[in-house]
Amino acid sequence: MKKNGFTLVELLAVIALLAIMLLVAIPQVTKTMQKSEIQKEETFKKDIELAAQSYVEDNWTKRKADFVLKNCVSIQTLIDTGYVSPLTKNPSYPNQSIAEYSVKLINQANGANYRFSYQYSTDTCN
Repeated sequence: MKKNGFTLVELLAVIALLAIMLLVAIPQVTKTMQKSEIQKEETFKKDIELAAQSYVEDNWTKRKADFVLKNCVSIQTLIDTGYVSPLTKNPSYPNQSIAEYSVKLINQANGANYRFSYQYSTDTCN
């Protein structure tokens, strides 16, 4: 007699194998997604810091006293001057405007030469 189809044991074996494969794959996919989110946030921060650095370097001779006194560049200033697109979104808070944030300039003065390292901050410039 000729059999058509699969037996219950064969179907259960296939389901068990698929379940084992999913148990192995799901943690890896989750880990990859988490790494992607972290990388997206780091890239956003780096882009904002580079925009602030460019702004400070381009405007150093005109606004040196402001930069040294405030140690801060508002992101709204970076948007107004074209260093950051007004469409830029913070990946951590995509529904919130980034214009409220600022970039802190951490002064590492060596004699007359000023060097700044940039730190993205939720504090506003005063």
